[in-house]
Amino acid sequence: MFATKFFSLNPALSFDLPKFPALEKLARHGLIQARQARHDLTPVLRQATAKTLVMASRATRQVTRLVEGHILPLVRRRSSNHRFPVQPGSPGFAHSARHPLALASRAAPRLDTRLAFQLLCLAIAGKARPLTGAPAPKPKSPWLISRKDDLVYMIGSSAVSYLFMALIFFFKVRPSTVTWIYQLCFDAPHIFGTFSRTYADPGEWQKRRTLFLLSLLLFLPGPIAVRVGLGEYFDIFAYTWAYYHLVKQHYGFSILYKKKNNDLANLDNYLDKALIWTGFGLPYVKFLFSPNYPTGFKKVSAYLPAWTPRLASAAFFITLAAYLSRQVYKLATHQPLNPPKQLLLASSITMHTVTFKMPFASLGKTGPAGLMPIVSILTVYHNIQYNRLIWFHNRNKYVKGAQSGQDFGLASAISKNGKRFALAAFLFGASYRVPLNILSQGNLGINPKMARYIGAGGWGFAFVHYYLDSKIWRVRHDAHLSKALNGQG
Repeated sequence: MFATKFFSLNPALSFDLPKFPALEKLARHGLIQARQARHDLTPVLRQATAKTLVMASRATRQVTRLVEGHILPLVRRRSSNHRFPVQPGSPGFAHSARHPLALASRAAPRLDTRLAFQLLCLAIAGKARPLTGAPAPKPKSPWLISRKDDLVYMIGSSAVSYLFMALIFFFKVRPSTVTWIYQLCFDAPHIFGTFSRTYADPGEWQKRRTLFLLSLLLFLPGPIAVRVGLGEYFDIFAYTWAYYHLVKQHYGFSILYKKKNNDLANLDNYLDKALIWTGFGLPYVKFLFSPNYPTGFKKVSAYLPAWTPRLASAAFFITLAAYLSRQVYKLATHQPLNPPKQLLLASSITMHTVTFKMPFASLGKTGPAGLMPIVSILTVYHNIQYNRLIWFHNRNKYVKGAQSGQDFGLASAISKNGKRFALAAFLFGASYRVPLNILSQGNLGINPKMARYIGAGGWGFAFVHYYLDSKIWRVRHDAHLSKALNGQG
């Protein structure tokens, strides 16, 4: 029964609804609608309340993790020179250690406005991705291939040069035997590596056809020089270009590490370049003026001032002092040092310095035969570096490309797997190195003059490699190369 007294707060304001039928009907209808609305909205309100509580709980946990895991370490580091209200050994210290938020609240008055703003920026910008549940980005590797591969092939490969030294000077292995091992197993395969990603790649051939064809003209300078009577000067030019190429390759490897680690400040670029050229140049210049320089060649030192070694020494040690000072400054200012690049330069420059001090004159070899042991020791570790980098590139471009349906013609065929590539490289090297070495030494009835032509022409394989390498490894200007060297197909 609907109450007849609608209002009873004050008798003066009380009235009976039956006296007003229209108002009673309206009130009944309103009460029914209110009950229906409550019945309909109660589950919705309960669900919304539950979701709100869950979201609040999640946000609280996330904020707690952010503060305890990221902000508190900054608070402790930045406030390490301030005295905290709670000292170790005090009664409240154990409680604060169990509750880091309590420690932060006690330390908060010690933080200035600048630190508070930095922490706010850190919370909003630096840690926004983990709090959203998105996966954190994978840290970028500082190595070209991997830590293991780089330490073994890029940096540790100098151990093979020391092994060659030991074979020649301590185990008394014939230098010609070491030279054959070097040429067939290391040097010729590394030249094949260049050809595998140039002449064997249809895309590169189409893009650089003119370059590849004109490069073949580099087989001609040697025979022409011999024909006009400049064979001795050609030998000096050839071996000088070989050493220049070797140094330039190390600069190229350092550039790869610099780009990989964003080590591209102008000052660092100048110092790296200066250290490489002075560090590799000093032992070479001293060798030119030393008794170890083989006989049977024109003395290059005869065309240089007598003070050239002193100038090279001064340039190197001044550069080294500036380079080390720069590294100390970067260390003091918490800037990255690019350790892979430093290890590469340290190992290679040290190995060159040791090599040129070895007593090559005691081997009794003259002319080109006197230089070949030096070339073998100095170059074998670079061959290992280059072969590993080439296979890394070819695997990423040709093998992975074939898996995704791309066809790179002969390059894909010879790079199908590592064993096939190694076999093709060895057969390529043997196919020209064996006859070249035999004929250029005047064997099989070849007269000395013809042997001289053949030997000078054989430099064309190396010259083409030197020249093409100066064009095809420009990572900054080749997006496809950069992609392949970053492990992507």
